[in-house]
Amino acid sequence: VYIWQDLSLPQMQTLADIWISHFYLLSALGTLLLLVVGFGLESVYKNYIRPGASISAGASVIYSSNPSHRIQVSGSRDIAVLTGIINNFADMFENLSRDITEQILASRSEVEKEKNLLASIMAELPQGVIICNRSGRILLFNSRVKRLFTQSSHTSRAEHFIGLGRSIFHLIDKDLIAHAIEEIEERLNKGKQSLASYFITPIYTGILVSIEAIPILDQEQVMTGFILTFK
Repeated sequence: VYIWQDLSLPQMQTLADIWISHFYLLSALGTLLLLVVGFGLESVYKNYIRPGASISAGASVIYSSNPSHRIQVSGSRDIAVLTGIINNFADMFENLSRDITEQILASRSEVEKEKNLLASIMAELPQGVIICNRSGRILLFNSRVKRLFTQSSHTSRAEHFIGLGRSIFHLIDKDLIAHAIEEIEERLNKGKQSLASYFITPIYTGILVSIEAIPILDQEQVMTGFILTFK
């Protein structure tokens, strides 16, 4: 429009004559240009944009829910190369996930075997035994200690119920156990061989019990839990 306004009257007349005399040719060229641009845009969409969206959706499925899924799209050579790379990484990811799952299942099976073996050994012990983690949660106990804490009508109270995952501090005074742990850690720091700590306390059933606290240590000699034996 701006170019047309800058033209003189003779120039406008000349352009109008050219347009009129070559109307069909110019219309055909314009139509051909539009078709070329349209086919070019369709090719870009078909070979790059649409495959890119499919690749993104497929990669999301592989990562989030189905490691066995593989991307299958048609497109340009670059898209094919990108798809192959992603599928190769998907193979590696699936194999790694399978190996990790197998290791976890094997570890759980081994832990369960060791736990059953420990429970069998504890069942044969002449004294009551409770195994706790570092924070005082009960991990395991035998039938003798269960009988010890169920010899009174007070066992109907929820805080005195002995069970896996419950706190030992509902059954034994927390300060006594904390003091025993402090003694054990002090002996650990001094490198002493005998680490057990002993104390006597009444329990809620009215029985006076003698308790031995024994630390559970990891490979670095760090206390990760403790065992209480009752006499």
